[in-house]
Amino acid sequence: LQDSADDNLLLAASARYLADGEYLPVLLDLIRNAHQSVLASMYVMGDPQKDQPNLDQLTAALSQAVRRGVYVHLLLHMPLPETVTMNQIHQDWAEKLRAQGVDVRLHIPAISLHEKVVVVDLAKVLIGSHNWSEGALSGQKVLESGVLLVLPRQDRRLADHILNRESICDMRAPAQWQEELRTLRQLENLSGKEREAFLDQLDPEDNP
Repeated sequence: LQDSADDNLLLAASARYLADGEYLPVLLDLIRNAHQSVLASMYVMGDPQKDQPNLDQLTAALSQAVRRGVYVHLLLHMPLPETVTMNQIHQDWAEKLRAQGVDVRLHIPAISLHEKVVVVDLAKVLIGSHNWSEGALSGQKVLESGVLLVLPRQDRRLADHILNRESICDMRAPAQWQEELRTLRQLENLSGKEREAFLDQLDPEDNP
């Protein structure tokens, strides 16, 4: 599998440096004032079961944007080992946020996704080291930094950059995406004739 996002993305924009504690207020303002779309690609989201007031503010803003008619797309990293805690946390977020209308996608585990980027209305880009974890969003537990880029006009390549990332195909329900994740992880651990035999099992019609 190859990630199909375009790496040759040159942009002309004004840039504003964001110190650690400025990230969340700017992010919330961008989401609350979005008119068309919020596209995000994120390495880590915090555990939804814990007391996380900053993360709660963020996810509430995403849900409110959906209710205003804004398209909200969130791509989450999926670790290759199934035993990594992040695997279940991100699946829990997918189930919770998709029920609220957010188009959550899980990145394929064969390729590590480490970016933290948010694109609003194809003209504002928030990028930096902040994960969507309580420690990073609070500005207290870890030191982070970011940059807000404001383009003079919309650039559709920003949508291509995030929407073309390889992700799980069937996100209709947890049973479907969990099965696809298991298949991809199993495939990643096979090679040679074992891999070919496994692919034949998946697609018997192509191999009569």
